[in-house]
Amino acid sequence: MAEQRELASAVDRLTLGADAERRFARRVEEAIRRARRSGRRTLASVTTPVPAEIDVSACVLRACAAGDRSFCLEQPERDGFALAGLGAAAVVEATGEERFDQAAAACRRLAEGALCDDEASDPERPAAAGPVWL
Repeated sequence: MAEQRELASAVDRLTLGADAERRFARRVEEAIRRARRSGRRTLASVTTPVPAEIDVSACVLRACAAGDRSFCLEQPERDGFALAGLGAAAVVEATGEERFDQAAAACRRLAEGALCDDEASDPERPAAAGPVWL
């Protein structure tokens, strides 16, 4: 019972903090401006750490409905690293012999103007910050 209360408390903390909300709002506003100006999709995101007691894969799998796009990757040997996603901000699909080249080119075009966290410029950001192609 105590373990369930601890988990419920951890899930309650599974929200964006004020700083992340402000960063995200600024990025979304800028993404809208860029998209209107260029006529191209512009991605906006923030990356935040999740409390270690949260099983992100379990959260995604529990929230997933039939037909939902989802992804889970766990690497316990890398300090408990886990990456999970539900839904899609953008979808890249390609077919035929050149599908990998086509998909890579489409991902590069989307990433070029993405407004996101960058591990290279901010070492405090969590692993896998920025656009993640699942």
